[in-house]
Amino acid sequence: MHRENILFHFSELILKDRSREISGAAPPPYIRIFTAPEDGVLLQCEVRGAFPKPKVKWQSSDGSILPAEEPHVSERGGRSNITLLTTVTKTTSSHLHCVATQEDIGHVTHAEIYVSFSESTQWIPGILVGIVIGISLTVVAVKHCEMCQKYSNSYKGFDPQAKGLYSCPSDCDCHLYI
Repeated sequence: MHRENILFHFSELILKDRSREISGAAPPPYIRIFTAPEDGVLLQCEVRGAFPKPKVKWQSSDGSILPAEEPHVSERGGRSNITLLTTVTKTTSSHLHCVATQEDIGHVTHAEIYVSFSESTQWIPGILVGIVIGISLTVVAVKHCEMCQKYSNSYKGFDPQAKGLYSCPSDCDCHLYI
């Protein structure tokens, strides 16, 4: 009877953080947040010094992949630096992850960020315009009354019995209390 040695090799790649075990395993990503137009924010994920080059993606808390720009890749000393940008809005999940995966070495790492959207502040410019208009009208009214008062004092409208009330001539519609 002839017996052969048969070697079976099952390779199940288990992705886990191996940054302390393997040189070149990507460190956790750096996340930056920038404001963006139209009630959104621009998120930047940066992975530095990784070998082999990792795949980088943005994910929502439920695991779905978010649309992102093409990654910007630069290499230095045989290691990759990758920057990935995405814009999120109120409709996007607010708990987000940047995930870097190096399947060749079974390494995955991530960083997470919570994006809070405040209520719209589009009403602020309207309030400011209203305040400016109100102040302008008040200044015009005061100047008009000062002119009436000056006219009244120098001519016929001064009434010493009025105790500080200056009445204006009929063409000046103003009462100024001092």
